[in-house]
Amino acid sequence: MYRITSCPTKLTEEHIIQKKLNFCQSHFSRVAIGLVIIAGLLVGAKPAYAQEDDFQELPLAEEPASSPTEKSGDSLNLPTDEPAAAPVSEAEPSLENEPPSETVAEDLPAVEQDQFPVDNLVEVQGSDSPLVEVRQRFSSDTPYRDRRDTFGWVFSIGTENLFMPDYLSLLDDNYYEDLFGDSDLSFFQLGLGFKYNFSLGSMALSAGYAMGSITDNRVGDERRLELSKPYADLSFYLDTFMKEPYVVPYVGAQVWSMNVKEESVGSEIEDSLTTDIGFSFKVGLLFQLNWLDTESAREAYNDFHIQNTYLDIFAIQNTETQGEDDPNLSSDFNWGAGLKIEF
Repeated sequence: MYRITSCPTKLTEEHIIQKKLNFCQSHFSRVAIGLVIIAGLLVGAKPAYAQEDDFQELPLAEEPASSPTEKSGDSLNLPTDEPAAAPVSEAEPSLENEPPSETVAEDLPAVEQDQFPVDNLVEVQGSDSPLVEVRQRFSSDTPYRDRRDTFGWVFSIGTENLFMPDYLSLLDDNYYEDLFGDSDLSFFQLGLGFKYNFSLGSMALSAGYAMGSITDNRVGDERRLELSKPYADLSFYLDTFMKEPYVVPYVGAQVWSMNVKEESVGSEIEDSLTTDIGFSFKVGLLFQLNWLDTESAREAYNDFHIQNTYLDIFAIQNTETQGEDDPNLSSDFNWGAGLKIEF
């Protein structure tokens, strides 16, 4: 507001009106300039990412505190179309004292949940790794019918008795009963078989070796008869009759060739031969032994994948071979026993 002081020259009315007009003109000019500046601020403050044609939300970041230099002076810090640069820290944080990352498993390939049941994953104790180790496909508590694989193995060890009433000595005309009475010749045998499991039971094709001997002196001279046979065995096991094979009936057939050696110890005379192919038929029962010590059976399955251990009780009958010079090794049903271990 202008203040008119007294002066020696008397102001005319025209001079006063002219001064008032100049004042109003100057005042409105400043107001217009201010409005133009405000409008410019409003238009220029609209950021580039907020355009109507290309709009997307961006995370808000804290604005760094303004320095005293930015506030001083008559200049204004107007926003521009270029996004503000992120503040740069003066010193990088040290990673030496930070704890190890717990996201090691994120870089590993994804595993389907159904590929391995959760109950079948055994955690590795005493390890800092978050990984788990797959020990078996099924739990050892799963019934045998459900947990067994399509293919498996059978190991057998046992003894087999043989009584051959029609055997004629290789050294003279004595029969078996004349030489050894009613005593049986006992075989010790080992076998390993490949097993195929299916819904009705299982089939096992085995190969093995058996050998045995008997000695007697009832004819006045000590006689010794030794037999050995490599064999192949094909058996059918009804091991799906129950969920757990507590008792397993089976039938089988053997193909063998017998090595026969007979000697007179006192006379130092001996004779030997190998027979043609012979056949045997076998029936038996397997009695599962897992239930006697379930904890040991569970550990055997987890550590060695032993499905079952059986007591094997069977009866076997030999047929006569077709060789012209072969002794008659046929027999009635003779009993045998052993152990079978299924993997």
